[in-house]
Amino acid sequence: MKHGLFLWTLGLLLLPAAMVAGELQSISIEKQNGTVRILLKGKDLQRYQTLILKRPARFVLDLLETGYRVDRKPVELSVQEGAVLRIRSSQYRLTPVPITRVVLDLSHLVRPTVSRTSDGLVVVVPPKGETPTSPITSKKPQPEQPSAPSPSARPSRP
Repeated sequence: MKHGLFLWTLGLLLLPAAMVAGELQSISIEKQNGTVRILLKGKDLQRYQTLILKRPARFVLDLLETGYRVDRKPVELSVQEGAVLRIRSSQYRLTPVPITRVVLDLSHLVRPTVSRTSDGLVVVVPPKGETPTSPITSKKPQPEQPSAPSPSARPSRP
């Protein structure tokens, strides 16, 4: 009986580790003329989602199926350049799917871009830019749903 309980407990402990596809290993910052580049280095940083929050202005990058291996603790970096005030990162969630979260606290709304590199991701934050009107995400696009006609397109009643 004790042997079975031990194996069951061991299986629970190993489950989250088996679901981790990637790991974030380091975060560094490059600043130039108000543009900030955040270099996220690690292995298999393939799946991510982004979100822009308005109040207060923040850019959220969730690295899906990714473990947090940056000094094994949450990181907070003061940037104070261009639109970026600071960067915060930590292991946001372990189950059901591990998520490492990187948050950029912004002085004003801008639309950062995320690109893949050979050893991770790079987030580029322009010093100024158009104010985003809706969240952006890296999810696969869904088929367009038919939209309801706008109020001006509806026939008027007699």
